[in-house]
Amino acid sequence: ISEAAKRPTLPQERLRRSTLQSVLRNGSVPEWFHGIITRKTAEELLMVKPPGYFLVRVSESRVGYTLSYR
Repeated sequence: ISEAAKRPTLPQERLRRSTLQSVLRNGSVPEWFHGIITRKTAEELLMVKPPGYFLVRVSESRVGYTLSYR
């Protein structure tokens, strides 16, 4: 395995890969996936949605994703 393959990827790199895979499969990004947005923006988006609505975004503080819901 190359050194590059051993290094963990940044969330943005993973996002690009997973988004690209979704776009290639379906032609679009899922409605619930909002990519790189802040927690505040997620909260503002959810305030105008009905209870039960959710979104997934790239985490600001950890490697990975965050599920936000109302």
